[in-house]
Amino acid sequence: MAGITPRAGWRVVPGAVPLLTACVSFLDSHLFWPRGVFTMVAIAVGMFLLSWATAPVSADERRSAPIKSRNR
Repeated sequence: MAGITPRAGWRVVPGAVPLLTACVSFLDSHLFWPRGVFTMVAIAVGMFLLSWATAPVSADERRSAPIKSRNR
C-alpha cells in the first residue's frame, strides 16, 4: 500500500481498511470456519479495491480533467 499511495492518493483507503483488518485476523484464524472465511473474503475485497483504485485512467477521463500548468 505504501508503494501505490503516492500514485493513487486517498483512493486506496477503501481497499486498505478491509485488507489491514483482515491481515490482523489472518494471523490466527485463516483456516477456521466462520472467521477464516470472512477473513479470506475481506482480503479478496481489499485487494480488488486496491487494484481498482490504481487502474489506469481512460483517455476520456484524461481529456475531461483540467490541465495543470507547469511552472518552471
